[in-house]
Amino acid sequence: MQVNMHDAKTHLSKLVQAVLDGEQVILARNGEAVVQLTKYTPVKPKRKPGSLKGQIWLADDWDSPETNRIINEMMMKTRIFPDEPDPHAVNELALAYKVAPKATRIAARLASSLAAAKKRSVKRVAKRTKRKP
Repeated sequence: MQVNMHDAKTHLSKLVQAVLDGEQVILARNGEAVVQLTKYTPVKPKRKPGSLKGQIWLADDWDSPETNRIINEMMMKTRIFPDEPDPHAVNELALAYKVAPKATRIAARLASSLAAAKKRSVKRVAKRTKRKP
């Protein structure tokens, strides 16, 4: 289909839909074809295998048990989500349960009440901002 510039300005969204449906759309000025509308297809850059060759270096002991132990110790010192209970503390609580069951029960109740308080505060904030939690 050939369309003049004025009609193209007026009906641009219809022309775009026509192109998307596979129709050929040509814009004309004073009856002379000037521009052809085509569907945009992004060009993906070609992958070059080996482009980082020689730029990456790994130590000889990168996967040794000693290195893995060091990494494990580093990862266990910090928590990803600080608000969640420390997994080591939970294990220690389980061990303490055998020794001091009353202290463990108190700690467990405290942890559950903290979690409930957090849920309540999230709901309050959601009510104030009128969003669902």
